[in-house]
Amino acid sequence: MTMREAAIVAFLLTVAQIFMSFLTLFNWAQVSANPGSFLFDLLKFAGGTFFAIFIALSGIARYLAK
Repeated sequence: MTMREAAIVAFLLTVAQIFMSFLTLFNWAQVSANPGSFLFDLLKFAGGTFFAIFIALSGIARYLAK
């Protein structure tokens, strides 16, 4: 698995995690009342999830390539 493939898979899994884990915590009233906080929390969650998955996938790929 190349770094590009790991990034693509990490992106897809991050989008899935946003819909399955993150958005279930919010309702429309919370989002409309404070959109800045929602956006900050969304970016924080997406960034952390993406990099965690990307590092794990690239590490596993390098380990299995040996």
